[in-house]
Amino acid sequence: MKFEIFTGYNKAFNWVKTKNIWFIGYILDSTPVVPDSEIIRKHFENCESIDDFTVRVNRINGVFSVIVLNNGVLYGASDSTRFFPLFYAKKDDRFLISDDIYLLQAKLKATADLTGRMEFLTAAFACQSRTVFSQISQIRPAEVIYVRSESVGRKYYLNFSVTRAELIHVSKSEYELQLERKLKDAFDRVLKPLEGHNIALPLSGGLDSRLI
Repeated sequence: MKFEIFTGYNKAFNWVKTKNIWFIGYILDSTPVVPDSEIIRKHFENCESIDDFTVRVNRINGVFSVIVLNNGVLYGASDSTRFFPLFYAKKDDRFLISDDIYLLQAKLKATADLTGRMEFLTAAFACQSRTVFSQISQIRPAEVIYVRSESVGRKYYLNFSVTRAELIHVSKSEYELQLERKLKDAFDRVLKPLEGHNIALPLSGGLDSRLI
């Protein structure tokens, strides 16, 4: 399998690259950090399996996408927001992955996926791994992919579903306390590096704005 990796479409962040690792985004520690190549190399070098790669991705608290090549296997992932989308396609012995869907479309001469386009016109996104082009797929939020020989495997590394059994053992007041703690932690993390700076916040009047 020949791997072809094309990055650089995103204009908000630069891709951080090493010999075999591509990373875009930032990591949330005590403050948001845009990692350098050495941080990325230490975190992702010598991935031994999809399980190993999944563990490493799960350790990152942040907004990111990442691609790793190791021993003839390609691994890719996007965080739960999928703020930095990645698209991929397989044709003959080639596997292409990029942050620019139109670049892949031009290289593959991909045709329209009518279902994907209908979904995009209706909801402003295509569902699951589908895109507006029939030959091109997308990495889903909180998903890892791994490509070896002719096969492409996919799995979620985060699951947000909750069973009824999990819900009925905790009271409503306890859930409210948990939510309050989570919100406080999230806002503290975001506000800490902004101390001493003015903050401009656009408000639409919707639920997100009211929460903020």
